[in-house]
Amino acid sequence: MISSCGVAHNSEKVQAILDWSKSRSFTVLHGFFGLSDFYRKFVCHYITLVAPLTDILGSTNFSWSIEATHAFTTLKKQMTSLPILVLPNFFELFVLETDASTMVVGVVLS
Repeated sequence: MISSCGVAHNSEKVQAILDWSKSRSFTVLHGFFGLSDFYRKFVCHYITLVAPLTDILGSTNFSWSIEATHAFTTLKKQMTSLPILVLPNFFELFVLETDASTMVVGVVLS
């Protein structure tokens, strides 16, 4: 969130991620993946981290493991930590990602 006070998290969205409970179905886990995938550029070693969760999606029956709990908790922590911000390199191209609905518009400039 960018305001006159600077760059900060939207506390409601951060709290929603922190309150996201452990998945009990493929559908809920797919929803969490959709959210985390949007921010994967900001999560160090994203693919390695989500491997236990990907294994669940690749199986025929839903079985949550200790490794999945660790991956889920770590991923939530990394997605809710403010990234280190630097000045842009104006010699590189910018990517503008947008997402809109009938109620809100979201934009990420990277």
